Amino acid sequence: MGESKFPNCPLLERVELFRCSLYSTPPWAETFAHVTTLSIGMSAVSAHHAFAVSPRLRELTIYAENTGCLDYSPIRVDLQYLQILRVHGGVFADRIANFRAPVLEELHFKAGLDGRTAIDLPWAWDHFELHCLHLYALLPEIVRVTEPKWATYLSWLVLICTGLETLYISKWMEEDCKKFMDDSLHIVLNVL
Repeated sequence: MGESKFPNCPLLERVELFRCSLYSTPPWAETFAHVTTLSIGMSAVSAHHAFAVSPRLRELTIYAENTGCLDYSPIRVDLQYLQILRVHGGVFADRIANFRAPVLEELHFKAGLDGRTAIDLPWAWDHFELHCLHLYALLPEIVRVTEPKWATYLSWLVLICTGLETLYISKWMEEDCKKFMDDSLHIVLNVL
């Protein structure tokens, strides 16, 4: 969007931005005050500016256009109403490591075109207050090749995710997931 003027839409609730590069508070920040659904494709972004301008977000989808280009931001982002977070592609864990989403119900992972996902960065998830009821990791089988340690990373996410009730996985993942899923976790495993 660069220096473009975003139209003044004070009641705007759903926004989709493609190729968003933000390094400061965007000029359209006041327009996003009522946005509840945001889908944002990023090539480089400081997340605290992009997401903090939408205090009423309930659904957030973020995806990378290319991997390895997203900067880490130490600023805490409070997303107090966020219920659904969709993370598409690689190198997102470090982008959302400082999100605080206390009422998160669903966390979805989707592989990018290169087969990468955000589950391969467990060090970044360590800072994310990860509370959700349902974790969706419906990944294509190419992830077995692009991220050989996917099962280790996913098992770690399952363990740190407080309140997790259900884990949804792809059929090819079932055997490896059953190795780390035991009855003491009290998590329902759904294979789709």
